Amino acid sequence: MFWGLIMEPDRRYTQIVKRSFHISMASLDMNTSENGPAQVMCRYKDRNYLLCTLKNPDLLQCALDLDFKEGTEVSFATNGKAYIHLSGYLTEFEDEDGLSLEDLEEQEEEEADEEEIAEEVGDKRKKKKAVKDTPPAKKAKLNGFQLLNDAEEEESDDDDYQLEEENGDEEADSDEGEEVEGEDEEESSEDEDDVEEEEVKQEVKPKLSKKEKKKLQQEKEKAKKEPSLKKQVLKGGVSIQDLKEGDGPLAKNGSFITVYYEGRLEKNNKMFDSLTKGPGFRFRLGAGEVIKGWDKGIIGMKVGGVRKITCPPNVAYGAKGSPPAIPPSSTLLFTVTLKKIN
Repeated sequence: MFWGLIMEPDRRYTQIVKRSFHISMASLDMNTSENGPAQVMCRYKDRNYLLCTLKNPDLLQCALDLDFKEGTEVSFATNGKAYIHLSGYLTEFEDEDGLSLEDLEEQEEEEADEEEIAEEVGDKRKKKKAVKDTPPAKKAKLNGFQLLNDAEEEESDDDDYQLEEENGDEEADSDEGEEVEGEDEEESSEDEDDVEEEEVKQEVKPKLSKKEKKKLQQEKEKAKKEPSLKKQVLKGGVSIQDLKEGDGPLAKNGSFITVYYEGRLEKNNKMFDSLTKGPGFRFRLGAGEVIKGWDKGIIGMKVGGVRKITCPPNVAYGAKGSPPAIPPSSTLLFTVTLKKIN
């Protein structure tokens, strides 16, 4: 879940941490900053620490790797005439129902077990005289689970599932069936109908909760509204797809642009960062101030437009990643909204 703080010049921000969080980035707001250096200070356990020094226009961002636990008293301040944005994420998750990360993991495992039992009951077949058993079908067995920050979606890629094949008897006692003639054959046909009716009765269909039904309906409506535009693959492997075409000015190399965004991991759709409120994120397009996937993927957007950008590791954070939020060699999915160009 996203965490952020916008610090004004010459002000100190102090709190006793209520929910543990991680700081991963400090960014200088060019629009409100004078030329010259600006420092980010942190007071922790009665000592002042310099976290980083930013300078307009030479150094606008600095990566950080700081964790602050619940109950810790911490202060942040700036030196210099600049607005500085601190961003990161909460390290202790709790959903709207008050469940902790551990509770949700246990709940996911129980639901997976229930789905396995339901599938086994639905696949069970009874043997009757002169009736062949249906060979057991392949079924997906859940090896793990996934947890998203702000939703209860249950999506997964192929790595989270393993197909297991159960060997069953494919041959029935056909010889006995051949000995049945006349009225016995009619009884066999009636038995087959009985088996099919019993199998239908035995099928277990898990009931959906009101929340799951609502979510399913929302996904269907979203699929209807989403435009069927083809994806384009750019040089370097960046893939783009316009969800909404804007009607404002065109973003070009060298433009100063402001965007809202949401970033997820392609592997499990887990959100690692987002900014959807406030002044937005401002940078110079094509100047290397952001990852290459953004510099390539945002060119051509119009103000008001929304675009999906898929960034493979070579145009994102590479083989090292940006732990702990972004694992090594990760492909990233971004939904970017172009707010303005100035």
